[in-house]
Amino acid sequence: MCIRPVMTYASPVFALVRPDILYDLQIVQNKFCRRAVDASWYVKNSVLHRDLELPTISKYMKNASERLLTKSLISFGRIIRATSFTSLLQKTTERAARSAQRS
Repeated sequence: MCIRPVMTYASPVFALVRPDILYDLQIVQNKFCRRAVDASWYVKNSVLHRDLELPTISKYMKNASERLLTKSLISFGRIIRATSFTSLLQKTTERAARSAQRS
């Protein structure tokens, strides 16, 4: 479904919005799903989502937020390690330069 990227753009930010706004997005997704499979009016939305293997908007945005947080924490850890390694390397080279000047 090509409408999902449009609806979920900046989804980590949308994870913090009021539930009624997410409900409005869910209504749009339900309508697109119903039209895509030509489902009758009496087919439950939960059945559509299960058959299409499509999570609800709130679940999708929660997962997207968790993935973003995990990636950002990993990246932050790498930055800290790189900074620590760089400062350690710099201190080591400074010590070597000082000891070379003394000799």
